[in-house]
Amino acid sequence: MRFYFDVHDEIYSAVDNDGTTLPQVEDARKQANHIATAIARDVFDANGSKLSVTVRDQNKILFVMTIRLIIEEP
Repeated sequence: MRFYFDVHDEIYSAVDNDGTTLPQVEDARKQANHIATAIARDVFDANGSKLSVTVRDQNKILFVMTIRLIIEEP
C-alpha cells in the first residue's frame, strides 16, 4: 500500500507527491513518528511550537500525528 506523508508547521508545508510503499497502516504510523521526531527538534529550535504529519493514501487522509511544544513557567 502506498502512503503519503505531508509535513506542516506554523511556517513550512511540504506535500509528499511520491509516497512510500509500506505493508500496512501500523507501519505508516511508525514512519510518521520517525518523520515527526526527526524534524521536531529543528522546528522547536526555530521557536516553532507545533509540527504535524498528515498521512494519507491515494484516496483520503488516514490520520494526523501532531507534536506540540508547551512551555509552562510557575
